[in-house]
Amino acid sequence: MANPGYIVAACNGQSLAGAAVVAALFFVLMLTALGNLLATRYPLYIVLTASGLLRGLGYAFQAVYITKCASPEGQGGYWGAWLAITNAGFGVAIVAQCLILAAWLSSAGCKLAPSNKKALVLLAQLLILAQLCFGPIAGVIASGLVYGGDDPRLWAAGDRLLHASIYGTFGVVVVYTLLCARVVLHALSAYRRVRSSEAPPQQPPAKGGACAGAQPTRGSLLVGVLLAYALLLLMASCVRVSELYRPLLWHHQLWYPLAALPELLALALLLCRPGLVARIGTADRAPLPIKAEDVELGGSASAEATGPAQTGLGKA
Repeated sequence: MANPGYIVAACNGQSLAGAAVVAALFFVLMLTALGNLLATRYPLYIVLTASGLLRGLGYAFQAVYITKCASPEGQGGYWGAWLAITNAGFGVAIVAQCLILAAWLSSAGCKLAPSNKKALVLLAQLLILAQLCFGPIAGVIASGLVYGGDDPRLWAAGDRLLHASIYGTFGVVVVYTLLCARVVLHALSAYRRVRSSEAPPQQPPAKGGACAGAQPTRGSLLVGVLLAYALLLLMASCVRVSELYRPLLWHHQLWYPLAALPELLALALLLCRPGLVARIGTADRAPLPIKAEDVELGGSASAEATGPAQTGLGKA
């Protein structure tokens, strides 16, 4: 038997239409991420697909619970499933943005990324570990204790763990947002400085090449999308913290615009263009197509233009 106080209160002000629409939108975004994965083979789309799937399932469980709200006895499992699965999905969404930022830092040239980018990559990886503990692990355990136990002591322990999970997730999002803001501001200033002082090259360097001549492109600044993504998730995380003290979840007029909508917009932002996540993760360093005039060059000039030093296939 679940905690009856949570069950009765959870029925107040819930919207079946709101839960169903949010679940459907998350499933649509999940299919969009899956389509991008099949088209680009970029592995980080797997994480985004899982994030959309989990939150879609979570709101589907909420919709099922609302249909049975007239008889709350024995229905705590549906509400507990909503809380556990949506917490896991929200945590996976945060893990996804940390992975994408770490990929961008690893791919960006030394003229665009901060000089201490290895330390920043390590920080992003530590945030991933912290979020896995606070989100999918602690959130699921807390939901099981609160909604699956029949002992008030279990309810109290689950409630404390739920507070720790939500506050821990909020802390991870805050640190990530500050980290992302630092990276984006450095990238913008470095881009302006480099592009104003040097002429752009005719061919971008190979990924991981030497810093000499490595010029950032406008596509490299797509890392700014991650900052917008982080701010949207920060808003949703703030609502989750406030919900611990004021029951916003029980009033769909407040919960869906303030919590569910930012999460939907954040995921849609990364999926609004095909292959956008792949471009961000690789810092837009894909090689440009070979021009016809480059092929028509003769003699030694042609050999130099297509040699190992130019293509990055061998040593200079």
